[in-house]
Amino acid sequence: MKIISCHSASATRNQSPKGDGKSRSADFQVCCIAGFQTCEPSEYATIPAPSRLRSRRHSRFGNLRYKLALLLLLSQPTVPAATYYVATTGNDTNSGTLAQPFRTVGKGTATAATGDTVQVAGGTYSEHVAWNNKSPTLQGAGPGLSIIDGGGSGNCLSLSSGADSLIQGFAIRNGNGGGINVFQSQPKVTNCLFTGNSGGGMSLLQCNVQVNNCTFTNNDDGIYSDMQAFSGANNCVFTRNNGAGLRNSNGACWGATYSPPATKNDATQYKDKSD
Repeated sequence: MKIISCHSASATRNQSPKGDGKSRSADFQVCCIAGFQTCEPSEYATIPAPSRLRSRRHSRFGNLRYKLALLLLLSQPTVPAATYYVATTGNDTNSGTLAQPFRTVGKGTATAATGDTVQVAGGTYSEHVAWNNKSPTLQGAGPGLSIIDGGGSGNCLSLSSGADSLIQGFAIRNGNGGGINVFQSQPKVTNCLFTGNSGGGMSLLQCNVQVNNCTFTNNDDGIYSDMQAFSGANNCVFTRNNGAGLRNSNGACWGATYSPPATKNDATQYKDKSD
């Protein structure tokens, strides 16, 4: 079959090929075919008009690009959470593996990203550790084993700006300005001992901290917080603190957030209690 010439045209079909009785309009390339007396639109001998062809091509290519981009995104490997190790026998030039641990807690938290774990072996770590805007887990060997000592010259731990970490299994002692200082973050603190800290075992500002199964003893206050910083101390023990178990920024002391409810079995702990 030999096509002699073609030109663009529009046509309305009175009968839908789907048999639904509806008219259909479409753009056609009308071609004169050798051996036929007339030139008329034919679905079997036509080519889509150039503008429609370009539109369909762009649509197909656009969909193809989208599918390829989605495929590449879904095929990206997920980076698994890492665990870094810290031990008193380690070295901060090491890689932080179990066989080659870091020496300081600060090196571990500086290396870790959100979702990673810093595993701290038993021993005393005399340092001031701080991080912000990320949420690694800080895991000690137990409150009588892994000890972070502030030496009376600063916070043992300082978390700020979205450091929503889990901290568990430490003794936090001899901090100044709070053993753990938290600002605009929502960490969870579990199974820790706070002792000998000035400014409170924990000092909380503009945050919402959950404290579970911790002991606060011989601090200025057990926990010092502003009015919106504390969600409760669950199954915690407060004893022999110089100020109060819990103190808010208005100076009031309270025990209502204890679980189980606090009792006045320690006169020193509650000597500033407002009730």
